[in-house]
Amino acid sequence: MKQIIEDYKIAYAQTKYNMRDLGGQAPDDLITYEANALGLRSPELSEPADIAIVGCSYSYGVGVPENMSWGVQVANHFNLPYHNLSASGRGTPFLVDHLFSYFKIYGNPKILICLFPDAARMQIYSDPKQMISKLHLDKGSHLYRQNIKDSTGITFNSNLSKFGHINAKYSQAPHYAENVMPVETASALAFQHIKFLEMYCKLAGIKLIWSTWDIILEMGLENYDHDYENFISTGNKYWHSREEDSYYDRLHLESDTPYNLNRHDLYHTDNKECNKFLDCHSEFREKYGKNWDVATDLGFTFGQQHWGIHHHMHIAEKFIKKMETL
Repeated sequence: MKQIIEDYKIAYAQTKYNMRDLGGQAPDDLITYEANALGLRSPELSEPADIAIVGCSYSYGVGVPENMSWGVQVANHFNLPYHNLSASGRGTPFLVDHLFSYFKIYGNPKILICLFPDAARMQIYSDPKQMISKLHLDKGSHLYRQNIKDSTGITFNSNLSKFGHINAKYSQAPHYAENVMPVETASALAFQHIKFLEMYCKLAGIKLIWSTWDIILEMGLENYDHDYENFISTGNKYWHSREEDSYYDRLHLESDTPYNLNRHDLYHTDNKECNKFLDCHSEFREKYGKNWDVATDLGFTFGQQHWGIHHHMHIAEKFIKKMETL
């Protein structure tokens, strides 16, 4: 747990910070992120909550008010105390390890809801003389500011190629993880951790529901036989916002866009399922303004942003529907 706390001190250097809504059409032009003593966007941890929420930035609720993030919506729907243990940018193995620390210190929640990221993320502890991440060279990364010259070991986050390509013919120390680590390694670790989590929850009597926001991963689980008992599909492959609101979601509709890797042709052949999302829950659109369709971090990274409130609501509804059958 000590290492986890230290990691959060790095990831969330301040316990309160602001992110501006670049769209300027939300009811407020600031979203305030208030974190607890561990850097979590959650009530303080003292004893196990009825519901534990786990995931990356989508579950942390980047770009939306805390009460409108999908996991908090689920907890509030059932009027149950919650702990949100989500951490931005982290991979599945880290999140599951984090969970087991929670179990050990605070006890088991009654219900556990997880929205895991893609399986290409990996946190590795390494001697920096042997292997580091390319993120150490990225001036926009917190790892760039990390002094590794005199370190005997570092824990770093890498996002390996989802398409399994290792581009470097030759490599010398310090090796870049993204150049030498196959994505299959990260994927195997992710699924092993999920399997361990399912087994533990079954033995401990924890009601577990999990899914993923990664469309390719979700489709693989939908289309192939597997023995994961607690997986549900959220229908992310059909989602998009209004075209004028979201650059990323416009690409969802453009089958000839290289950046989008022909998502439209790959995932479905018509937009009927997609379009039904555009106007549902329309009674909320005026209330939440632009934040209804897109997150407040739209524009921070070209072509990328997190979900708006509307998307969070649909994810919450999927989990609520499943919870009502437990």
